[in-house]
Amino acid sequence: MLSFSFLIWYRRFLENTEGDVLNNFPPGTVEANGARALLAITMFFTYPMESFVARHVCVAIFHNGDLDGTDCPGEGEERGGYLCMNRRQTWTVGLYILALIPALIVDDLGPVLSITGSVGGSCIAYIAPGLVYLGVNGDGFLSKVNDWLQNYNIKKGNRASQDGGADGDVELPVAGDAAQVMSTGNELPVAGQSLQMIPAPTGSKPLWYYIGGFPIWCGIASTGQLNMRNRLSTPAPISARDSSLDSQEFDHSDSSGELPQNDVSTPSSGDFAIAIFFIIFGTVAMVAGVASNVYVRFLP
Repeated sequence: MLSFSFLIWYRRFLENTEGDVLNNFPPGTVEANGARALLAITMFFTYPMESFVARHVCVAIFHNGDLDGTDCPGEGEERGGYLCMNRRQTWTVGLYILALIPALIVDDLGPVLSITGSVGGSCIAYIAPGLVYLGVNGDGFLSKVNDWLQNYNIKKGNRASQDGGADGDVELPVAGDAAQVMSTGNELPVAGQSLQMIPAPTGSKPLWYYIGGFPIWCGIASTGQLNMRNRLSTPAPISARDSSLDSQEFDHSDSSGELPQNDVSTPSSGDFAIAIFFIIFGTVAMVAGVASNVYVRFLP
């Protein structure tokens, strides 16, 4: 509906339409000035929330989440910062200055909003969901790619991938459970789980493997598989609140003492194709949005 309305009004006014909606009103109108005042009040309360998120992300990246500077020598709260400030105050003031300087220099927010919108919108709507889906289901994606390469090599009479690839590893059943297999690493499988790591494809590869960008997708899947493995193998801390709850509420084990296996849908080739399409489409949209803004801004 918004796109339909946009097309109707843009075809009516064409190039006379301003990027800032409020600039389309006559100067000095009460409606436009009132909207600007409300927008200023909104930003006054919005900036602290955005600054808090930015500070949390920066501390998580650069200091591993240690906002109080406990990893720095010294005692007291004034640690890990600069100019008589602790780490919390340093990041707060630094982010404020980084946001204040461009606001004082730039007098036209149209290109700023266009570039941030194209980059942020493409990453949030397309690139990030595709990367997350490909990383979380990295083992399934690598298994499918290994199967495709194995079938290709079998059809071509080339058995090189079976000598050094993941499909050449012999998987032995664990005693008492024919559904489990030995792990390829040094870890033993846990009851109800398989800790097998699926390596990236090796051996000779066809031309479509490189044309389709599978080295990139397999790298993303391998990184996601490793991170998911490390995350799931780390035991979650049990708080006092959780321990005080009734254990029977979370007791889903049967009479045999084993947890029931939930039905988990395996991603299909079409699902991975959609995720890859999202990544490619978002990247193209981001580059096109930035390039168009640069072209309109600096070129006649």
